[in-house]
Amino acid sequence: FLEFLIGKFGEYYDDEAKLREIWSDQKNRERFLKALANDGVDEDALKDLREIFQKDCDIYDVLAHLSFNAEIKTRQERVLQVENGEFLKRFQKEKAIKFIEFLLNRYQEYGIKDFDDGLKPLIELSSLGNARELASEFGSLENLKQSFDDLQREIYLN
Repeated sequence: FLEFLIGKFGEYYDDEAKLREIWSDQKNRERFLKALANDGVDEDALKDLREIFQKDCDIYDVLAHLSFNAEIKTRQERVLQVENGEFLKRFQKEKAIKFIEFLLNRYQEYGIKDFDDGLKPLIELSSLGNARELASEFGSLENLKQSFDDLQREIYLN
């Protein structure tokens, strides 16, 4: 079964950078997961695989480990990596920082799948204001969206 999976994965990416590029972009990740499901590898199979390796890691880490023997990181390790890096320093306003921290907490607890429905439900869950109010904390709605996308890339940076 693992050989079958690894062979399937190789049809979509040939190095860890390509896998990271696919996984760290919400739309690419959705397309990739749909393509895998069409090939007989659904999200439940991927979750089962994650459980075998380490429950609190990301499916990305299992894929990278199986495909390239990469170290499996927990979601907590990924959050700490972002918190201790340069990413948070780009935000000046308190609510913007709190929102990014909220997103990191959601990721740590629920995984990247929690981001798949986009910003709107996450903004509502955050209790930090509506989309317009939060957008002003980031400078614009476009900056808020870009920060959301950048955070996903940052989570999988290393």
